[in-house]
Amino acid sequence: ALIRGRRAAALDPDDGHALDFMGAVLLFAGEFEEAVQTSERELYETSSNRRFANRNIAGASHFHLGNYHNTVQRFEEAAEFGNPLSAPSLAYHTAALSLLGRTREAKTKLSELQRGWPGTPIDRILLSIHKDPDLAEEVIAQLRVLGW
Repeated sequence: ALIRGRRAAALDPDDGHALDFMGAVLLFAGEFEEAVQTSERELYETSSNRRFANRNIAGASHFHLGNYHNTVQRFEEAAEFGNPLSAPSLAYHTAALSLLGRTREAKTKLSELQRGWPGTPIDRILLSIHKDPDLAEEVIAQLRVLGW
């Protein structure tokens, strides 16, 4: 997937869909710095299509780099711009708020996650998409701290 994603992004470096695919593959493969570089490209700001997943990809990647402020900022921007949100996106946002000591906001975000996606097996989803299960556990552990 990395080879094909890099090829697609090289063939059309202005295709937001190819970049979203590449960013997601990089995230799930644990290539966080490259995922941030790919998902924070200027193209996304100049495109008339604002419904990409790049802010979600950047937010999750920043999380694994320990940049929790950037994580929260990217997910708040995603919501502001109407980008697609998912249960894993909310889980990352919640975990970052928790790690920043913003417990009340984190618990509110966890409630939003549980209301919006009741019964969703976040742990299984995260474990299934990451190459390294420890990466998924970084998020899951914070959800558990909050009472999930």
